[in-house]
Amino acid sequence: MRPSSNKLSLALIVVLCLGAAGLIVVLQHRTGEDRDAELRVEKVRAALTQLQAAPYGAVAPTDGEARYVRQENRFAKFEIAGGQEFIDDSLRLLADGSAPAELAEAEPILEENYRVIEEIYGLGSTVGPVPEIERLGFRSGRLAGELDRLLKQAEVKYHRRSVASRNLSVAGSLVMIGLLLAAFAFFHLRSGRLQREKEDLLAVSRREALTDSLTGLGNRRALLGDLEERIRAADEEHELILAIFDLDGFKQYNDTFGHPAGDALLKRLGGRLADLASEGIAAYRMGGDEFCVVAALDRGGAEVQAQAAELLSESGDAFTVGCSYGTVVIPGEADTASDALRISDQRMYSNKRVRGTARRQSTDVLLKVLEERTDDLADHVHDVAELASLTGREMGLSDIEIERLHVAAQLHDIGKCAIPEAILNKPTGLDEDEWRFMRQHTLIGARIVLAAPALAHTADLIRSSHERVDGRGYPDGLEGDAIPLGARIIAVCDAYDAMLSERSYAVPMSSEDAFAELDRCAGTQFDPQVVRAFRAAIKSRAAYQAENLA
Repeated sequence: MRPSSNKLSLALIVVLCLGAAGLIVVLQHRTGEDRDAELRVEKVRAALTQLQAAPYGAVAPTDGEARYVRQENRFAKFEIAGGQEFIDDSLRLLADGSAPAELAEAEPILEENYRVIEEIYGLGSTVGPVPEIERLGFRSGRLAGELDRLLKQAEVKYHRRSVASRNLSVAGSLVMIGLLLAAFAFFHLRSGRLQREKEDLLAVSRREALTDSLTGLGNRRALLGDLEERIRAADEEHELILAIFDLDGFKQYNDTFGHPAGDALLKRLGGRLADLASEGIAAYRMGGDEFCVVAALDRGGAEVQAQAAELLSESGDAFTVGCSYGTVVIPGEADTASDALRISDQRMYSNKRVRGTARRQSTDVLLKVLEERTDDLADHVHDVAELASLTGREMGLSDIEIERLHVAAQLHDIGKCAIPEAILNKPTGLDEDEWRFMRQHTLIGARIVLAAPALAHTADLIRSSHERVDGRGYPDGLEGDAIPLGARIIAVCDAYDAMLSERSYAVPMSSEDAFAELDRCAGTQFDPQVVRAFRAAIKSRAAYQAENLA
């Protein structure tokens, strides 16, 4: 049942209970009123009987002859007036919208009876037969009988109404009791449901606390708990292997394609690792771009690390993501979870340093090829790399990004190795066909570094190093922030160093003229922010050199 339905049901029960309670109060009040009216009518009938007999004082004459005798009574007028006042007040109190019709019919008869009695009183004391008194007495008796009949009928109706109201009150009480029982049952069932929902939410919270939300793998907390439990159960015959993996090139991928793409990549890689998990093999994401696998050696654990490393690698146009990993055998090399994680982490970073050495070696090989082609080009890329590193630091790039930028700046012209020397060193301007050939060098350079996994993370910077912020560059016509920041930095540094260098087709400029040209082209060819940072970096370097030479 949904929360809105629960609230509606509860509100309905409360309203019904309140309605039943109100109805019971009204019915009980109505029962009391009808019972009081019944008693009052009964008293009115008794008062009428007394009033009817008040004018007469029958005594037995000494001669035995029947006579009507009016006794001398000085309270006679008071008696009839008092009885009449009581009757009138009682009927007035009963005369409301719910009074029986018989009471209204009785009023004119009562008034007529009053007049008859008054006439009887008016005859005074009389001894002996008085025909007028007999006639009036007969008439008064007839009126009194009619009044008694009407009042008795009203009394019966009040009694019936009183009984009906009492029965309805009893029924309402039963209904209210039923509603209260229903409310109790509702709250009892609801409390049970809430308890189950609470337990379910608690179970979900526990699962979420132990699960990585992005990949669905166990998180670091889950790893520590599981590892402690499995270490206690492990022995020399049932050893475990723990492997920690750290992605290589993921930050560059994330910076190049954006965080949503990076999250999607982590989710894909985590899904592949989850497929590897089976009996005796568990996979985790420890956070960021770090993953972990725990496997039983007697269930193929020795091969798991290689399989996992393959699953945690992916490559495509302008990117390659691989991984470095470190392993430890439990309990042979570590007998606690903290020791196992520490040792495997150290081995993983040692492996990553080796891979870094491979990157340095690959870069050196390519730079040697470039140097063999032309000394001037080798010197140029060295200077551009130094300027790019200074500018990147001025713009607040991280050490990892500066390292990536430095390598990309060193290799940004590696594609020119495939350009014929006649075009590369032509003393005059290039024609359109030659320019079309020359513009291929950035694509060629990107393909060369993609062939070396350790350098693949520089491919997008090399490819875009000749783009322009106004969109008129090559090879993709990117503009503005669509051009990677590293490529925008390389473009400024490359142009500045080229303007200061002696070329077969141009004389070198002074530093001031080169700065002026950069300022002139800021916003069209170059990123103005990068130009300002470059100026500041060169100024800082000059100040530093002057201070140290002094």
